Amino acid sequence: YTPPLLNISHDYRHLLCELHENLAWAIIIVSSLHAAAALFHHLVIKDDVLQRMIPALRRAATNAAQKASV
Repeated sequence: YTPPLLNISHDYRHLLCELHENLAWAIIIVSSLHAAAALFHHLVIKDDVLQRMIPALRRAATNAAQKASV
C-alpha cells in the first residue's frame, strides 16, 4: 500500500486532470503550428528561417557560403 502524495478531493482532482489535458493539447497545437510555419517559410516562401532555427542547417549553409566565396 502506498499512501497518496496529496490528499485532495475528487472534484479538485477532476479539475486538475481537465486542466492538465487542456494544457497538453494547447502545447501540441502551438508546437504543430510552429513547425508548420517553419516548413511554410522553407518550402513556400523559400527564406532562411528554418536554417536559422536548426543549428546543423545553419552550419551547413555557412560552410557552403564560405566554400563558394573562396
